Amino acid sequence: MTVSLKQSRTFSFHDGTLKNEAERLVVWWYGPIFKNNRLRSVPKIHIFLRTIDHENNLGGVMRRETVLTHLGLLRIGSVWEKGVSSSRIAYEERKFSVSFSPGGWRIVTLDDLRQSGRSLYTAFHDSNYLPQKNQHKTYLIEFDLPDGKHLLIPCTEFFIRVYGRSSEIKRVLATYPWEEVKKRLYRPLDAPASPGTWPVKFTYHVHKHDAILLAHMLYDPYAKRAAKYIYSQFETSSTPDEMLLKATPWFQGSGEISVSGVPIDGGNTF
Repeated sequence: MTVSLKQSRTFSFHDGTLKNEAERLVVWWYGPIFKNNRLRSVPKIHIFLRTIDHENNLGGVMRRETVLTHLGLLRIGSVWEKGVSSSRIAYEERKFSVSFSPGGWRIVTLDDLRQSGRSLYTAFHDSNYLPQKNQHKTYLIEFDLPDGKHLLIPCTEFFIRVYGRSSEIKRVLATYPWEEVKKRLYRPLDAPASPGTWPVKFTYHVHKHDAILLAHMLYDPYAKRAAKYIYSQFETSSTPDEMLLKATPWFQGSGEISVSGVPIDGGNTF
């Protein structure tokens, strides 16, 4: 199968991730997250890649391990050669109006989609669209669209893109229980909070644009539950030290979301 590519910003990693791979690769899917062997280190994740030649023909699937915080650059569809990415698959780009409030979304599995006749394997008419068909599992968040259609986003992707701009927030939420999260992301206030205000002081590793997320996590019970849920899944996982991530919205209300991807189910799901 042949895909179309488009140019993107050039990315690489200081630690040489994918630099020693002999083949040109495209990031295809995200797998389970698992604990790092180094105590209190950023969790790792299985990522699935496919080979892609210089005529843009896709080949077989392979699995690699990387740290969770690398997913900001290891976007699904990004093409990597010798540790450098400067192009990606030219997926269709769309904007959708969605509700982030309870009732406007749900968590589903690949098997849920298959049973409802909306398998992602039909997206490219390719039996290798997803890796390890009989073994791989993942969670997706499904949003209801105003026209009765649906939007699907892998939960891992949602977590990486929506839980703040700083990789530090993702690292801390996935690595530590809640009391330690507060110690690592927040600094003590100079004075008690005034009624009706949500003041925050945060550590220097956090981007200033994450102030809204950090304020909600500290003062909004809904956001706090969503943030605490990330690490708690390690504690309740049926597979020791490994989990299939479920990530839910940390805020409520309507909004617009920009995505790139492929339609399935006759165009009724994107």
